[in-house]
Amino acid sequence: MLYEAENMKLKKHVNRPKRAKCIISAKRKQCTRRIFVKTAGFLAVTLAVIGGVSGCSRGKDDEASAHVYFLNSRPELADKWAKIAEKYSDEKNVDVVVKTPAAGTYESVMKAEIAKNEPPTIFQVDSPATLKIWETYCDDMSGTALYDQLDDKESVLRSGSGFVAAVPYSTDSFGIVYNRDLLEKYIALPDSLVESVSQINAFDVLRKVADDIQAYKDELGIKGAFVPSGFDSGASECFHTYLAGLALYGEFRDENTAGGSDDENAAGRTPADNSLSDSSPSSVKGTYLNNLRNVLDVYYSDSYASESRSELSFMQTVDSVKSFAAGEGVFYQSGTWVWQALKSAGMSADSVEMLPAYIGLPNESDTGLLTADGNYLCVNSKVPDEDRQASKDFLDWMIASEEGKTVLSETMGISAPFKSMHAFPAVNPLVAAAKKDSQKHQQVSGAHLAIPSLKWKTDLAAAMLNYVQAGSAGDDSALTDSALTDSALTDSAHADSEWRKVESAFVDGWAREYASAQK
Repeated sequence: MLYEAENMKLKKHVNRPKRAKCIISAKRKQCTRRIFVKTAGFLAVTLAVIGGVSGCSRGKDDEASAHVYFLNSRPELADKWAKIAEKYSDEKNVDVVVKTPAAGTYESVMKAEIAKNEPPTIFQVDSPATLKIWETYCDDMSGTALYDQLDDKESVLRSGSGFVAAVPYSTDSFGIVYNRDLLEKYIALPDSLVESVSQINAFDVLRKVADDIQAYKDELGIKGAFVPSGFDSGASECFHTYLAGLALYGEFRDENTAGGSDDENAAGRTPADNSLSDSSPSSVKGTYLNNLRNVLDVYYSDSYASESRSELSFMQTVDSVKSFAAGEGVFYQSGTWVWQALKSAGMSADSVEMLPAYIGLPNESDTGLLTADGNYLCVNSKVPDEDRQASKDFLDWMIASEEGKTVLSETMGISAPFKSMHAFPAVNPLVAAAKKDSQKHQQVSGAHLAIPSLKWKTDLAAAMLNYVQAGSAGDDSALTDSALTDSALTDSAHADSEWRKVESAFVDGWAREYASAQK
C-alpha cells in the first residue's frame, strides 16, 4: 500500500508509455495538482491545489523533458517531499512523482516498483545490508553536488567495486524523549530521587527514577512513567535497530571494532569501511542482551499500570504519540524523527527534550545519544540517461536552492549533513537537544548499520514482542506476600523461555543471516 504524494503525470515521449496530460485551467492556464494519500486502511483522496504548477511541464506541447520518480521511505515526510517536488517543478521542466510506502512495507513495495516499466529513478536504503540487495540498480553518485557537499564524505555507502552508491541526507538521533514539564514537576516533589535532569545519566538511575515516578503517578496526573511503545511497523525499528544497536555498540567497543569505537572519526560507521565487501562481523556474542531485557522490563513495568504488558505491546505508534503529547507519561522511546508527529498532536517545542537511551553499558554516563547518518539516497542506474541526470539534478537542487534548503530545515525539520545546510539548522527541538547533548557527551556510533539483513531485524522484533507479552518475574503482579505463587513461577519460566528465543534470534540469527548474505 502506498501513501502517494504524486504530481500529475505528463504525456510521455517516444520510448515511454503515455502519461495523462495536466489539467489546464481555461482561464489561468495553470496545472491542477492532486495529491493522493493511501493508507492501509483508508484512502484520503484528492486534495486539489489550484494556482501553482507542480510536476507539470511548461515546455512545448506540455511534454516534460525528463521524469523523476522518488520512492520515499519515510511516511512522516510524505507530504513534505511533495512540497519539495512542487517547488522544483515550478522552476524546472521536469515531471516529478513522489510515492511513499506505508511504514514497514518499503522493501516489498520497492521490489514491485523496480520491476515496472517506469521504476523509481530515486530510491533509498538504510544500511550496507539493504544496499547489497539493490547494488546493481545504483548509479555512481560521486559527481553530484549531494556528494560534494557532504560534511563527511566517508559517511557514504560504497558498492562492492568501490563507487559511491548511496549518500545520506539526514542525521538522526535516538533516545528517550521526555516531557520537560512533567519531569520538572516530579523533580520538584519533596522526596524525589534526583535534583536535576542531569543526574539521570545511567540506566540504574533511570530505572529508579521511573519506578519512583510510577509510584507518584496519581500526584503527577499521569498514567505511567513511560508511554508504552508498541511493536507495530512504525515503532519496531526502535527495538530491532536502535536498542539492538546500543547492545551492538557496547559489544563492538569491547572488541575494539570501528562500529563501537570511541574514536569520533568512526562515529556512524560500520565495523568495516561502509562498503559492501565486509560490512558486518561474521558473528556476535550478545554480550549485552541481558541489558536489553532489563530495559524492556522497565519500559513496560513502569507504564500504564491498569493494562497488561500484552495489551501495551499492541499499542499503535499513532496512539503512543497522542498519549505522550497529551501528557499521559513522562518518557517515550523514540528519536528526532518523531517531532513532526508530536507537533501535529499539539505538543509545544519547549516541552520536549531527549535523554540517551541508557541500557547499562560500562561508563555509560560519558556517552550520549545514538546518532548516525541514515536514509541513504540512490539513483537508479537502469533508467534512461535523461531521467537519471534529472534525478541527480533534483537531489542537488534540494541542498543548493533556497527553497529546497528551507523545506529540509523548516518543513521537514531534519538535520541534513551538508556544508550548504550549515546556515539552515533544522527547526526541530529534538535535533537541537541532540546537538546540545553532543557538546557534552561522546555520541554513540551507528553500530546498527552493521546488521546483516532485514530478516535479522524482523525475527529479533518478533522474539522481543513474544517476551514482552510473556511478562517477567519482576512484575508486581507476580508477587504475593514476598513469595512467587505457582502461577507466577510458571509465568517466570515462560518469560525465561521466550527470552532464550531473543538470544537465539540475536546471536544465531546473526550468524545465519551473515552466511546467507555471502552467497
